Amino acid sequence: MEIAHPLAVGTKVIAQRKSCACRGAKTLLVEGSILKVITNHSGTWYYLSVGSTVKSDTITSVIS
Repeated sequence: MEIAHPLAVGTKVIAQRKSCACRGAKTLLVEGSILKVITNHSGTWYYLSVGSTVKSDTITSVIS
């Protein structure tokens, strides 16, 4: 299923993020609501309610 970006504020999503900015970081799944949509030269980013900022291509699913 293809996700159409940008997503609306308040949408609940599941995304992948790295555990840290270091080499060998593990990938974690985070679930949260979108609080802010950021669009810039490097793409679309979402600030989530769990305190993480994730890029649009790391979102794995949208929760209804």
